[in-house]
Amino acid sequence: MSLPFDPGIGFWKALLGGCRIHSNEELGALAARKILALDPGCDVSSYVMLSNAYSSTGKWGEASYVRREMKEKGLTRVSGCSWIEIKGEVRVFTNRDENCKQKDDIYRMLNFLVEQLVMATGQ
Repeated sequence: MSLPFDPGIGFWKALLGGCRIHSNEELGALAARKILALDPGCDVSSYVMLSNAYSSTGKWGEASYVRREMKEKGLTRVSGCSWIEIKGEVRVFTNRDENCKQKDDIYRMLNFLVEQLVMATGQ
């Protein structure tokens, strides 16, 4: 593949994401190889994107191989986090965080907000 410019890793990641959405396995594999060549082992998101691309097309063996490679290199996904203000105090929590003492308050507030959105939008 020849391009009239020198694409960076961001280009290849965007292309891989598009290939996943549109099930273009061949171009996605090329994008994945370029990503890993430009940034071998440093960026966990490249491995996650590649694994997800394989999974979305039913290539479970390849997805498993990528996950195994991540594990061998010590690469782990960083969980996202969210903030919510309760009684004037900001609380931070991560996905499936069961250790937070205020988790019940947080989920009550989230449910309340969802109810308000449903009522406001009529959905």
